[in-house]
Amino acid sequence: MSKESTSGGGFTLLTIAFIVLKLCKVIDWSWWWVMAPAWLPAGMGLICLVCYAIYLLITSAKRKRDFEAKIKHPDFGKSRWQLRIEEMERENLKRKI
Repeated sequence: MSKESTSGGGFTLLTIAFIVLKLCKVIDWSWWWVMAPAWLPAGMGLICLVCYAIYLLITSAKRKRDFEAKIKHPDFGKSRWQLRIEEMERENLKRKI
């Protein structure tokens, strides 16, 4: 016997049970609620996807803002060696004065 895992199996069985109960007139629900176990997980997944997209938009805007601020800095694009040489030159100028 092999054990096969099916995701959403509980929702499928619940949907089938609700359909049978609706057709047998045991429950008097709207078809929207009878089919809810089928569409609710998809709706929740869609909500999670939208939240993730909003998160990505916010973080990318923050990264862009931080990068633009970094570009405006006078030392942007210089290697640490260039920065060190400039620092040493400033120290030498202070000593000469």
